[in-house]
Amino acid sequence: MSYLDRNFGRPPEPDHLHLPTRATQVTWPVIPRQAINMTLRRPVGPTPVPAQAGALAALLDDLPLSSAMEEGAPTSTAGYLELLAEVLEDGVLTDDEAASLAGLANTYALTREQVDAAHRGFLLALSHKAIEDGKVTRDERQELLAAAQALGFTDGIVKAVLDEARSALAEQRGKGCLPLPNSWPHGEPLRIGQGVAFTGCDELLRARLEGRAQAAGLRVTGSVSRKTVVLVTDGVDPYTTKAQAARELKTRIVTPDVFAELVHYIQPAKTEATTHAPAKTVPSPTAPTAATATGSALPAPGPTIRAWARAQGLPVGVRGRLATEIVNAYVAAHGLDMDVTEGSPLPAPR
Repeated sequence: MSYLDRNFGRPPEPDHLHLPTRATQVTWPVIPRQAINMTLRRPVGPTPVPAQAGALAALLDDLPLSSAMEEGAPTSTAGYLELLAEVLEDGVLTDDEAASLAGLANTYALTREQVDAAHRGFLLALSHKAIEDGKVTRDERQELLAAAQALGFTDGIVKAVLDEARSALAEQRGKGCLPLPNSWPHGEPLRIGQGVAFTGCDELLRARLEGRAQAAGLRVTGSVSRKTVVLVTDGVDPYTTKAQAARELKTRIVTPDVFAELVHYIQPAKTEATTHAPAKTVPSPTAPTAATATGSALPAPGPTIRAWARAQGLPVGVRGRLATEIVNAYVAAHGLDMDVTEGSPLPAPR
């Protein structure tokens, strides 16, 4: 019965449809192998090995480059700093990258003093980012040292910019401190920058208090030393190493509840200038200053004066208004014909 035949009326299947099945039954010939001689080419020059992206790269992610610009610096410095942040993201400054930076500085007509000021401002901005959480990790310090070395600075610059950043942060935090209540019962208050340690306590409570302490500007240390002002403990185990050290050093010991009050009413840091130096007389607003003696113009661009002051070993910040004493010293050293006011004595330039 032809109507029951599935292939009735259909053309035969093409032969190529059966080829894959036949191919599986074919025995492939053995191809003889020959030895190959390989010759390695030597690189023309040493290949730079980029560092692992570490703390420096993390800091650069959201670093506001405007914070690295010195007051009075040319606007073109921003473009130079953007390239600097890009080439230092891997922690290595290669010869090609250095040449690119030098070429850009030449294109923008940046002077040597302006470039040095940009480099130092860059390190200072990184330092500000590093200390925001209240401590500088070993990795962050190593990355800062590597960046300083790549920019031609000595290792001492890292400590200088970190100290400057800490002082600026402490001053900023100090402006938001609450006044002590009239009935303050806890004696000497804590101050920004002081060191505190913890022992015992519930883990969650301890983590929360440590976070509040760092956010307030306190240094949380892993041991008790003579620089530790407070040990926080619940007193459950009075024989821990930290508790014994605190008793030997007569370090103040407080409970978590008292510490929470101390942090809430933390006070500005005490500085040597405020505790030992005599109060300075505020000049009259109408009195002429070195910056206004010649019609509100400085005797030289701000970056030039700062670079000169640093070369002489005089204290000067990387940004902000130049102190009258610094301007006076620059005018006197360069024999400029300007009417300047009397300033505080400075150490003799080296």
